[in-house]
Amino acid sequence: MRLLPECRTSTLGTSTFSTSSPPGVDLLGQDLISHFPASEFVPSKAGIYNNVAVANPVAQTINFPSPMPLPILQYPYPYFGPVSIQGLNVGHSMFNGMLVRFQRKMSNGYAFLINYTLSRTMDNVGGANTNNGGIVPGGTGGHTPQSVMSLADVYGISPIDQTHLIRAYYQVQFPFGKGRKWLHSRSTAGSKILDFAVGGWELAGTSSWSSGVPINIPGSNANNKPSRMEYTWSSFTTSNHDLGSSSYGGLSSVFYSSSVDPSIRQSGPRQLDPTRIINPDQAGSVPFQLGNIDPVYGGIRQPWGIYHDLALMKSFPIRESMFLQVRAEAENAFNMRGWPSFVTDPRSSDYGLMIGENGFNHSPRRIQLSARFVF
Repeated sequence: MRLLPECRTSTLGTSTFSTSSPPGVDLLGQDLISHFPASEFVPSKAGIYNNVAVANPVAQTINFPSPMPLPILQYPYPYFGPVSIQGLNVGHSMFNGMLVRFQRKMSNGYAFLINYTLSRTMDNVGGANTNNGGIVPGGTGGHTPQSVMSLADVYGISPIDQTHLIRAYYQVQFPFGKGRKWLHSRSTAGSKILDFAVGGWELAGTSSWSSGVPINIPGSNANNKPSRMEYTWSSFTTSNHDLGSSSYGGLSSVFYSSSVDPSIRQSGPRQLDPTRIINPDQAGSVPFQLGNIDPVYGGIRQPWGIYHDLALMKSFPIRESMFLQVRAEAENAFNMRGWPSFVTDPRSSDYGLMIGENGFNHSPRRIQLSARFVF
């Protein structure tokens, strides 16, 4: 479904409002077709499944020699254990968004295009570059079901969802020189020299402001355990399902360098409260219990991003239809470092903090110079 009303404010500018909700179907994903039964993965059976081995009942040993762990017999194909298939067309997604656009065509020396998008993306396979090389998917964007589940069970907020996105494109012609408002006369040698120096300059750029993506809460890759449960989620420790910390005082309050003494940074404010979550690998977790925190947690977002790319250019006229243009282009023109991601692994003592050495969400400023001859 798509709605595109347009309001034309003048011959030079328009404002547009549109909504869309296109679904995605048959997306590539990876799914387990042989997994441990959910009804058997309960704490009361942890003792027997973690400690009992039996003779291999099949004639040929493939992955498990005799004696083999008892829980392997619960798999549909016990001689293989967990079996996953990659490249299945099992994924689906839904994007619901509203786009507001303001545009002004070039007039009086400037033009701009501003797009604002309010959206929500839902899916069960994550981003297109999800790594399907192993049993546990990873990469940028990826839903990871617990190993008693399928991808159909993890449909929810997308790991690449961004609620707000503003992009602005702009171009400004400096009002000096031939064809511009001031110093446009070239009747004397002095005015020609002045036009050569200050005329023909333009500034163009793009800027973007974007919300952060949902945080990712890792579970446990427990494939060294007898049950061969490849992946289980972390769990809430109370009925309060808000992972945020009441001590959080903004991004700067949880930002540290790794050189800061751990006892100092770990005693201060945190974005995430470590008392509200437990990972299956942590002391105090209940053995053989499924988690209840989907790794893609939309209640808290990673830091927002702001980017500014600029280009300064000047045209040197040679004759009427021939000129030389020189350009200086800068990515991340103001060298804004942004913020690193929050540490979201509850097994880490820095859980809920931002550590500078983990990397920032902006690349350093890069400048390139170029020239082109137009004829």
